[in-house]
Amino acid sequence: MEARDPHDAIVRDEHGVALGGVRLPEVEVPVAVQVGSNTRPGEARNLLGERTPFDDATLAGLYPDTDAYLREWDAAVDRIVAARGVLDDDADALRERGREIAGQSL
Repeated sequence: MEARDPHDAIVRDEHGVALGGVRLPEVEVPVAVQVGSNTRPGEARNLLGERTPFDDATLAGLYPDTDAYLREWDAAVDRIVAARGVLDDDADALRERGREIAGQSL
């Protein structure tokens, strides 16, 4: 198998959010685009990134209200717990994180 830069194959949705991989609630129910990049291919993986919040129109199109956002967030938490991507014990903290994000972004 040929070695390749892992960033060559990143596929993104219409909002610029990466598809595939581990789907944490922040990725499944985004309020921003988060982009990481390896700045030195071939060297130790130094990951740098940036976060660009969605504008109000994009947020309103994705989530008509805070309740809609939280329903999607909680469903994403349920999916990652069911997939064993996080422990059951961490679900409540993730749900609280969604409420913090909603309060800051919506």
